[in-house]
Amino acid sequence: MMKVSMHGSCLLAFGLALASAMPALATDIYKTVDADGHTVYTDRPPSPDAKPISLRELSVVEAPSYARPAPRAQDDDSNADSAAALRQRYGDFKLVSPAPDQNFWGTGNTATIAWDTDERLASGLGVIFFVDGQAVTERMTAATYTTAPLDRGTHQARADLVDANDNVIATAGPVPFHIMQQSQGGR
Repeated sequence: MMKVSMHGSCLLAFGLALASAMPALATDIYKTVDADGHTVYTDRPPSPDAKPISLRELSVVEAPSYARPAPRAQDDDSNADSAAALRQRYGDFKLVSPAPDQNFWGTGNTATIAWDTDERLASGLGVIFFVDGQAVTERMTAATYTTAPLDRGTHQARADLVDANDNVIATAGPVPFHIMQQSQGGR
Protein backbone atom coordinates (compact mmCIF):
# COMPACT_ATOMS: atom_id res chain seq x y z
CA MET A 1 0.00 0.00 0.00
CA MET A 2 1.32 3.45 -0.94
CA LYS A 3 0.83 6.00 1.87
CA VAL A 4 2.33 9.49 1.90
CA SER A 5 2.13 12.21 4.55
CA MET A 6 2.44 15.84 3.36
CA HIS A 7 2.77 19.31 4.87
CA GLY A 8 2.02 22.77 3.43
CA SER A 9 2.85 23.63 -0.21
CA CYS A 10 4.33 20.19 -0.84
CA LEU A 11 0.76 18.97 -0.76
CA LEU A 12 -0.20 20.79 -3.94
CA ALA A 13 2.94 19.70 -5.79
CA PHE A 14 2.39 16.11 -4.78
CA GLY A 15 -1.26 16.24 -5.79
CA LEU A 16 -0.34 17.59 -9.22
CA ALA A 17 2.34 14.95 -9.65
CA LEU A 18 -0.18 12.25 -8.76
CA ALA A 19 -2.68 13.70 -11.21
CA SER A 20 -0.15 13.56 -14.02
CA ALA A 21 0.63 9.96 -13.19
CA MET A 22 -3.03 8.90 -13.01
CA PRO A 23 -3.62 8.19 -16.70
CA ALA A 24 -0.55 5.99 -16.75
CA LEU A 25 -1.39 4.27 -13.47
CA ALA A 26 -5.20 4.26 -13.80
CA THR A 27 -5.29 4.14 -10.01
CA ASP A 28 -7.71 5.91 -7.70
CA ILE A 29 -6.26 8.31 -5.12
CA TYR A 30 -7.80 8.81 -1.69
CA LYS A 31 -7.28 11.73 0.69
CA THR A 32 -7.60 11.38 4.46
CA VAL A 33 -6.35 13.12 7.57
CA ASP A 34 -4.39 11.06 10.11
CA ALA A 35 -4.62 11.24 13.93
CA ASP A 36 -1.94 14.00 14.03
CA GLY A 37 -3.87 16.18 11.60
CA HIS A 38 -1.58 15.48 8.61
CA THR A 39 -3.08 15.08 5.16
CA VAL A 40 -2.46 11.61 3.76
CA TYR A 41 -2.80 10.51 0.13
CA THR A 42 -3.09 6.81 -0.58
CA ASP A 43 -3.94 4.45 -3.42
CA ARG A 44 -5.95 2.20 -1.03
CA PRO A 45 -9.36 3.19 0.26
CA PRO A 46 -8.94 4.13 3.95
CA SER A 47 -12.47 2.90 4.67
CA PRO A 48 -15.04 0.85 2.75
CA ASP A 49 -17.17 3.94 2.07
CA ALA A 50 -14.20 6.19 0.94
CA LYS A 51 -14.56 7.89 -2.39
CA PRO A 52 -11.54 8.72 -4.65
CA ILE A 53 -10.66 12.37 -5.12
CA SER A 54 -10.93 14.04 -8.47
CA LEU A 55 -7.72 15.69 -9.65
CA ARG A 56 -7.64 18.05 -12.59
CA GLU A 57 -5.67 17.10 -15.64
CA LEU A 58 -2.29 18.74 -16.08
CA SER A 59 -1.44 20.86 -19.11
CA VAL A 60 1.44 19.50 -21.11
CA VAL A 61 3.48 21.81 -23.30
CA GLU A 62 5.91 20.37 -25.78
CA ALA A 63 9.42 21.82 -25.67
CA PRO A 64 10.17 23.94 -28.74
CA SER A 65 12.85 22.81 -31.13
CA TYR A 66 15.26 25.35 -32.53
CA ALA A 67 17.32 25.17 -35.70
CA ARG A 68 21.05 25.43 -35.11
CA PRO A 69 22.64 28.56 -36.57
CA ALA A 70 24.68 28.00 -39.69
CA PRO A 71 28.43 27.90 -39.00
CA ARG A 72 30.23 31.13 -39.79
CA ALA A 73 32.35 30.89 -42.91
CA GLN A 74 36.03 31.51 -42.22
CA ASP A 75 38.31 32.72 -44.94
CA ASP A 76 42.04 33.26 -44.47
CA ASP A 77 43.47 33.45 -40.96
CA SER A 78 41.32 36.22 -39.48
CA ASN A 79 39.54 38.35 -42.05
CA ALA A 80 36.29 37.09 -40.54
CA ASP A 81 37.41 37.84 -36.95
CA SER A 82 35.34 40.44 -35.15
CA ALA A 83 37.03 43.48 -33.65
CA ALA A 84 36.45 42.00 -30.18
CA ALA A 85 38.11 38.70 -31.18
CA LEU A 86 41.06 40.59 -32.68
CA ARG A 87 41.42 42.69 -29.51
CA GLN A 88 41.59 39.51 -27.46
CA ARG A 89 43.95 37.81 -29.91
CA TYR A 90 46.36 40.77 -29.93
CA GLY A 91 45.94 41.79 -26.28
CA ASP A 92 49.71 41.45 -25.77
CA PHE A 93 50.58 44.05 -28.47
CA LYS A 94 53.33 46.21 -26.96
CA LEU A 95 56.28 48.48 -27.68
CA VAL A 96 59.62 46.80 -27.02
CA SER A 97 61.67 49.85 -28.03
CA PRO A 98 62.21 52.39 -26.72
CA ALA A 99 62.24 51.22 -23.12
CA PRO A 100 60.42 53.66 -20.80
CA ASP A 101 62.62 56.75 -20.24
CA GLN A 102 65.36 55.38 -22.51
CA ASN A 103 68.10 57.87 -23.45
CA PHE A 104 69.29 57.92 -27.07
CA TRP A 105 72.91 59.16 -27.29
CA GLY A 106 74.95 59.43 -30.46
CA THR A 107 72.20 58.30 -32.80
CA GLY A 108 72.01 61.44 -34.91
CA ASN A 109 68.97 62.47 -32.85
CA THR A 110 66.96 59.47 -34.06
CA ALA A 111 65.21 56.75 -32.08
CA THR A 112 64.14 53.23 -33.05
CA ILE A 113 60.56 52.29 -32.25
CA ALA A 114 59.62 48.59 -32.30
CA TRP A 115 56.49 46.60 -31.47
CA ASP A 116 55.92 42.94 -30.68
CA THR A 117 53.08 40.46 -30.11
CA ASP A 118 52.96 36.69 -29.67
CA GLU A 119 50.65 36.37 -32.70
CA ARG A 120 51.73 36.76 -36.31
CA LEU A 121 49.83 39.67 -37.87
CA ALA A 122 46.77 38.41 -39.72
CA SER A 123 46.28 39.61 -43.27
CA GLY A 124 44.68 43.04 -43.41
CA LEU A 125 46.28 44.21 -40.16
CA GLY A 126 49.01 46.83 -39.94
CA VAL A 127 50.76 49.17 -37.54
CA ILE A 128 50.94 52.96 -37.49
CA PHE A 129 53.80 54.53 -35.49
CA PHE A 130 53.39 57.84 -33.64
CA VAL A 131 55.90 60.25 -32.10
CA ASP A 132 54.59 62.96 -29.80
CA GLY A 133 51.02 62.13 -30.84
CA GLN A 134 51.64 62.59 -34.58
CA ALA A 135 51.56 59.69 -37.03
CA VAL A 136 55.05 59.29 -38.51
CA THR A 137 54.23 56.31 -40.75
CA GLU A 138 51.42 55.04 -42.91
CA ARG A 139 49.96 51.65 -42.10
CA MET A 140 52.77 49.08 -42.34
CA THR A 141 53.64 45.56 -41.24
CA ALA A 142 57.29 46.18 -40.38
CA ALA A 143 58.07 45.67 -36.70
CA THR A 144 60.53 48.58 -36.41
CA TYR A 145 60.75 52.20 -37.47
CA THR A 146 63.64 54.65 -37.12
CA THR A 147 62.49 58.23 -36.64
CA ALA A 148 63.68 61.23 -38.57
CA PRO A 149 66.01 63.46 -36.50
CA LEU A 150 64.22 64.78 -33.43
CA ASP A 151 64.91 67.79 -31.23
CA ARG A 152 66.86 67.16 -28.05
CA GLY A 153 64.53 66.47 -25.12
CA THR A 154 61.71 64.18 -24.07
CA HIS A 155 59.39 62.57 -26.61
CA GLN A 156 56.71 59.89 -26.59
CA ALA A 157 56.36 56.85 -28.86
CA ARG A 158 53.14 54.99 -29.55
CA ALA A 159 51.98 52.33 -32.02
CA ASP A 160 48.43 51.46 -33.08
CA LEU A 161 47.54 48.03 -34.45
CA VAL A 162 44.81 48.67 -37.04
CA ASP A 163 42.56 46.60 -39.29
CA ALA A 164 42.08 47.03 -43.05
CA ASN A 165 39.79 50.04 -42.42
CA ASP A 166 42.29 51.66 -39.99
CA ASN A 167 40.08 50.84 -36.99
CA VAL A 168 42.30 50.59 -33.91
CA ILE A 169 42.53 47.02 -32.58
CA ALA A 170 45.23 47.66 -29.95
CA THR A 171 47.47 50.50 -28.80
CA ALA A 172 50.99 50.18 -27.41
CA GLY A 173 52.35 53.09 -25.42
CA PRO A 174 52.78 55.91 -25.03
CA VAL A 175 56.35 55.34 -23.89
CA PRO A 176 58.50 58.37 -22.97
CA PHE A 177 62.09 58.50 -24.30
CA HIS A 178 64.84 61.13 -24.43
CA ILE A 179 67.03 62.38 -27.27
CA MET A 180 70.37 63.38 -25.77
CA GLN A 181 73.25 65.30 -27.39
CA GLN A 182 76.82 65.77 -26.37
CA SER A 183 77.50 69.39 -25.58
CA GLN A 184 79.85 71.00 -28.10
CA GLY A 185 82.97 72.83 -26.98
CA GLY A 186 81.96 73.47 -23.38
CA ARG A 187 78.75 75.26 -24.18
